[in-house]
Amino acid sequence: TFSASANWAPFPDGAVQLVFAYNEALRDLVFGTERNTLGGIRWNLTRQSFIDVSYQYLKSESVSYTTKGRIVRATLKLFF
Repeated sequence: TFSASANWAPFPDGAVQLVFAYNEALRDLVFGTERNTLGGIRWNLTRQSFIDVSYQYLKSESVSYTTKGRIVRATLKLFF
């Protein structure tokens, strides 16, 4: 199993945050491998309101099958 992640805020106040994560599980040939990659950005509009957008790619492989999945997610949370 291998996992790596990084989070970076390019501005001093942390209003914009970038995230990247990668997970990989290597098993015996019979059980196959699984990979999960995620990239995203979060923009804090105020202390309670934000926009969050991410893209996730999933892949699972074994001797008998391969599955792939892509997930795009966007969240807008507003407080008045």
